[in-house]
Amino acid sequence: MHAWSAAGTAIRLGRATRIQTTLGTLMPNRDQRPSPKPIPWQLGGLLALTLLAGCAGNADQGPATSTKTKTTPTITPPPPPPVVAQAPIVPECGTPITPGPGLLRRLTNDEYIRSARDIFHLTPDEVGQIQNLLKSDGLGVGNITAGLGLSPDHIRGYLDVAEKVAEFALSTPERRAKFATCDYGAPGDAGFQCRKAFAGPLGRQMFRDAIPEQRVWDLEAVADRAVPSTTDPDPYRPAKLMVQGLLTSPRFLMRLENPEGNVKYGWKSITSWDISTRLAYMLWGTNPDPDLIQTALVSQLSNTDQIAQTTRKMLADPRAKDGIGWFINRWLGVEFVKDAVRDATAYPQWNDTLKQSMQAETARFMEDFWGKPGMNLFDAFTAKYTYLDDNLAPLYGLPSPGPTLTRVDFAAGSPRIGFLTQPGVLSASISQKELVAPILRGKFIRNQFLCTLPLPAVPASVPAPPQAPNLTTRDRLAQHRTDPSCDSCHKLLDPVGFGFEQFDAIGRYRDKGSQGEALTGAGQVFGLPGDPTFTGPGELATLLQGSEDVSSCLAQQAFRYTYGREPVAADACTIKLAREAFKAKKFDLQEMIVAITTSDAFRYATVTPGVTP
Repeated sequence: MHAWSAAGTAIRLGRATRIQTTLGTLMPNRDQRPSPKPIPWQLGGLLALTLLAGCAGNADQGPATSTKTKTTPTITPPPPPPVVAQAPIVPECGTPITPGPGLLRRLTNDEYIRSARDIFHLTPDEVGQIQNLLKSDGLGVGNITAGLGLSPDHIRGYLDVAEKVAEFALSTPERRAKFATCDYGAPGDAGFQCRKAFAGPLGRQMFRDAIPEQRVWDLEAVADRAVPSTTDPDPYRPAKLMVQGLLTSPRFLMRLENPEGNVKYGWKSITSWDISTRLAYMLWGTNPDPDLIQTALVSQLSNTDQIAQTTRKMLADPRAKDGIGWFINRWLGVEFVKDAVRDATAYPQWNDTLKQSMQAETARFMEDFWGKPGMNLFDAFTAKYTYLDDNLAPLYGLPSPGPTLTRVDFAAGSPRIGFLTQPGVLSASISQKELVAPILRGKFIRNQFLCTLPLPAVPASVPAPPQAPNLTTRDRLAQHRTDPSCDSCHKLLDPVGFGFEQFDAIGRYRDKGSQGEALTGAGQVFGLPGDPTFTGPGELATLLQGSEDVSSCLAQQAFRYTYGREPVAADACTIKLAREAFKAKKFDLQEMIVAITTSDAFRYATVTPGVTP
């Protein structure tokens, strides 16, 4: 278990004590929930966060915790982020479909910032001021629970963000009126009642659950007492403390679920509240909004028809670009462009502005293939157009269309096709070293589109590719594969990656290599039926577009995104049904998403026999 350092505790003792006090009365009584790691929510906000540091445990196993006995849990740091693995494919799946294990999930930094933005109506400038205050989730972690621990640095970041957001949200009469039209800062009972009216709806939205009236009173009362009114000149300080307390509460930071109803097949249904949370963070990447909360309040998410209708409505909302769009960006790797490094001498045009344009190009392009019902996602493999701006056009060798993204159709015979030849996709998957580009690009295709089983670790005795500056990249890697210990893996990677050899480290086309040799893009995909050969990204795109393996892999990727974990044997049928819906509806991603949100795995949670949540 991580712990606060003495220095860190001393630095923030004043505000931490106030927020802990504020939150101490708000922790929900979830002690009857089965959990392998009993968590003493009643200890208070930041103290509970400290105890939760590094915790990403199952939420569906273990003994219930007594409300009278406080048990201090033993917390271990989370394991490293998992690798993509091939889920077992089950030929025949009956009903019911067993839900896999549930996890206690922390909001990612992106989800936390977007939730704060939407709840408190933050401006883009205000978002820019807070988004770098949080400790990084780590490169490649995404929303995988095993990699989303909590540390003292995370907690300090939440404190910093909470203070700024509270100041922003309550800075003007107009902004305060968005939460309550009365005067938060009025003296005496008038201010008290106003803040109580402010706390109820806000707490319900942020905790994503109903809040008993008494807890609203407690929140306001403790925040009010925490401010020495005779010395603090800010009449809105109690309300700001309430906002800080809510933003640092485990009920906001963690996605808690509370299964209800009778045990059926060893699981229980989750509430409409929890369904609304799953939908909001899957589809929008943010907290449920007031309309979705109202839907949960009246239990309008209790059957598959209601969930399907709500899912389709949410997919039509522009906020789906933050949720499903984020999933697409991770699937195609372009999210990692922002962290890619290039040599300034070799690539002087490489800068943050160009990287942002690369990400925007792929996001806008992919919207054409998932943003509306009935679109074929796999048409994106072979589309002969893209969206360019002044930053991207030089990489394509095309005239600049202007400062904003504009559709540009490729001429006949162009080597560009679909998303595979977009600079963001080409750049994110490799380093700037020419020699390893085919290896890394081949690995990218294998992992993201074929879900190839994790390759074995490279033995320590395996030599690096030979240092032979007069040889071509193909020749050097061919020599490397003469070692049997290298060939088993590189046979899968290199021939696929060579299909992209005509594109450099920032996605520019070239037809000559470092030794003046002609670059053909000739490659081969071992493992697909017939071990097909291909020439260039266009032919590879056609192979992938028609592959059952790619449909299966995408269903697994969508599962990982939805549940924040790797699939296990119990999930095989859930993934199979999603894949079948995707194929039956002519590769409509929205139909795959509806199949996931209406599945038993999405609507139920596993419970331990003999334990009553």
